[in-house]
Amino acid sequence: MQSAVQEVDVVLFAIFYHDIVYNPLLSHNEQKSARLFRKRLAPTHFPHIAKVITLIEASKTHNMSTDFDTNLFLDLDLLILGSKRKVYLHYCENIRKEYLMFPDFIYRPRRRKLLLRYLSLESIFKTPYFIERYEAQARKNLRYSIRELS
Repeated sequence: MQSAVQEVDVVLFAIFYHDIVYNPLLSHNEQKSARLFRKRLAPTHFPHIAKVITLIEASKTHNMSTDFDTNLFLDLDLLILGSKRKVYLHYCENIRKEYLMFPDFIYRPRRRKLLLRYLSLESIFKTPYFIERYEAQARKNLRYSIRELS
């Protein structure tokens, strides 16, 4: 897989920084994370700051890109959805804890709507490698969660 990556450092920086600023009550975490990345890397000679920022900001919408590195990064970001059921359920428990400030009558429909959005995509994952290995399990996990949230 690494041989297909155009800029390994770009993908790694995006992984490290995309959630460095995270507040579940805010909707602009990606922009804040991107700004912090820019601030920290601007004094260096790293030539791909703009591309890392593009990847970080892409994690807000998870839309398909024409750029392989972006699609790979987005697939890595959603990989937990395609994990084994036990691991996925542990992730779901942690997500619920993260949003404990919301009562079930608010949390459940919003979480369900988000999961339905992923399930409605032609493909959750964007690269052939991830589609082949994780798509089917991700769909099973999402359907399970949607049923549990109903």
